[in-house]
Amino acid sequence: VDTANPATANLAGLSRKSDQEVWRLLEKESILKAPNHASCKLTYTETLFLRALLSQANQAIARTELVSAIEREVTASNMRNLDTYANRLRRKVFADTNVELPIRSAYNLGYVFSGTAHVLA
Repeated sequence: VDTANPATANLAGLSRKSDQEVWRLLEKESILKAPNHASCKLTYTETLFLRALLSQANQAIARTELVSAIEREVTASNMRNLDTYANRLRRKVFADTNVELPIRSAYNLGYVFSGTAHVLA
């Protein structure tokens, strides 16, 4: 990119900005990279949970599907526990990266990842 040329310099800035808005799940390493490039080490279950959410970003995922994704039996108790689980994960990621994890509740359904993300196997 020719930074002396204002047109390409602006394009370079845009690509860097959009790159900074992307979350990356490094599945094999169980690491989540925030848009600011800070990392958060994940447990196996956290990796499964995020993989399920990121595979359908910006779409609500049902609680039953998320419970199955984390390899738990679909019970009322396990579906209720997702709230606690999601909140703990949000706090952990924020503590490690200083960036809010964009997981939102989808009322009466489950959860949605409302950001941009890539899953890297």
